[in-house]
Amino acid sequence: MKLLAITCWTGGPPFAAMTTRMLTDLVLSLEATELTNWKIAVLSQGAKLDAMLVLPAAKGHWALQTEAKNLGFAFGMNKALVKGLSEMREPPDVVLCLNNDIEMPHVNWLKELLTELQTDAVLCPKTNYTSVNEQRAAGPEDKPPIFHGVTPGLCWLMPMGVVTAVQEHLGDKKLFPEDLGGLAWGEDNYTAGVIRTKVNRRPFKIVPRSWIRHLGAKTSSRVTAEEKMRCHKEAQRRMKAEGLK
Repeated sequence: MKLLAITCWTGGPPFAAMTTRMLTDLVLSLEATELTNWKIAVLSQGAKLDAMLVLPAAKGHWALQTEAKNLGFAFGMNKALVKGLSEMREPPDVVLCLNNDIEMPHVNWLKELLTELQTDAVLCPKTNYTSVNEQRAAGPEDKPPIFHGVTPGLCWLMPMGVVTAVQEHLGDKKLFPEDLGGLAWGEDNYTAGVIRTKVNRRPFKIVPRSWIRHLGAKTSSRVTAEEKMRCHKEAQRRMKAEGLK
């Protein structure tokens, strides 16, 4: 199996340190899966001059790109996806979309997700900080998976068929809409609507045996409430206009 992980980040030294910790955890988690064909694509955008990532040793597994200006979550994730795909010899079977503000204290969380892989579902771990009650937990739980209509886009393991369905709807190889009017809010809700409409009405498969710690939307907390509401309304307007469920 071939896996591409994508993430993006911005900010000063504290955000660089947080992203470094996430990437270090991710490499350990990937190594625990025993997969050998994987790539991590990271887009740094608008980072401060004194903010540097310290990447863990994973020779041949990195795809790195830098943008001078921060253009937001959707732009960063889309750019990371294109960069990662361009540096893989063959298309991946799955794409792992990750926020930079998460920790992975249980090294087998990704291995547990992969055991539940199916072509018409987005795999999600449980976590401590989420708007979806069914996804919230204090740690891993030995329970069967739960299917849900939506989960926040902080950690989505997406089969390539699901990625392709979203890209065909958005065009230009995009996974998230870049034109909602803000830097980080509402993009995952819109993409979830595309997946519900094009793939499966309850496509988010929450795996309780898999758990990550979410540090609480550290980057998007810098976005004003007014901007968040504007983006949310635009996402809802577009979903209705495009017949998304």
